[in-house]
Amino acid sequence: MTAPIDRCAIYAFLEEILNENKETFMLLLGEVEAYLVPDVNYVGGGYDSVPPKKQLLVFVWYLSNQCSMRNIAFNFKLSKSTVHSIVHHVAGVISALSYKFIQWPNNQRRREIKGKFTKIPGVIGVIDGTHIRITNPVGNDRSYLNRKKFCSVVLQVVVDDMLMINDVFVGYPGSAHDARVLRNSPIYEKAEDHRIFEDDDHLLGDSAYPVKNWLIPPFKDNGQLTPHQRNFNYNLSSDRQVVERAIGHLKGRFRKLRDIPFTDQCGDRSRLMQHICEFIISACILHNMCVLAHDDLDQYIDLEVLGDEPGHQPNVLINAAAGYQKRNRLVAIVNR
Repeated sequence: MTAPIDRCAIYAFLEEILNENKETFMLLLGEVEAYLVPDVNYVGGGYDSVPPKKQLLVFVWYLSNQCSMRNIAFNFKLSKSTVHSIVHHVAGVISALSYKFIQWPNNQRRREIKGKFTKIPGVIGVIDGTHIRITNPVGNDRSYLNRKKFCSVVLQVVVDDMLMINDVFVGYPGSAHDARVLRNSPIYEKAEDHRIFEDDDHLLGDSAYPVKNWLIPPFKDNGQLTPHQRNFNYNLSSDRQVVERAIGHLKGRFRKLRDIPFTDQCGDRSRLMQHICEFIISACILHNMCVLAHDDLDQYIDLEVLGDEPGHQPNVLINAAAGYQKRNRLVAIVNR
């Protein structure tokens, strides 16, 4: 039998949420309260209706820790089935706010971002993929088994200088290549159609990504790089730290992202994947709310979680001649 959580830990967490991080919590509550009506009749348990504030506290506790729903049910005096329903319902409500809290930067904001990335000119964000471990493969599909032999889904994010997540795409199985995930994400089509980038705008990525006019990865180190190319790679790596810190905050603060234990109880594979994706997106939204509320992100950032990543495979997409030309121009500018 799983041991219950120390009630003192619950109270300490609630004190932190309602005091130190009160602004963030109340911002979130104001956004979702109308959708967490107190007369929702959750299946099972026979408990009275759960007030919106308590629903949100249950969800944030579950997302922020690695304890089981049974533990939470005991400590919040709810049934396990009620906690289960709360977690999925609140995740769905929060993830529906992505249009509001995960936005591509407008023209003015892009100019501001470019002014903050001082190493390489024209940068409006950094793209990367990270693996979100899942306990159970969706539909027992072995494609969710990644190269480190654990099941995961891939989360692709674009992050700016403030660590704000400006684009998110999630759901591809862990065996999928980062470049393949990019190719099938909405941002790829928009970028190729020149809908979201100006001529001098671009993202930075790692070597898993193709060279495009709007996406600049480092030079592959084949042992024959010039000093200027090595210096360019160094500066690109320095600017890329923002996305590593954002992912470190996501998994450091919302620790359930280190292993999501959702199961396919009804044989509905698409429903299970929907729950997983909504849960991950809701964490990204809470991350952005923390940034907007000027929370102290550094105390939660855990870069050690990046060591669990399967590692990036070489790019498999076709590189663009315009991308090579742009990167060479950037090399010249960086080495002036």
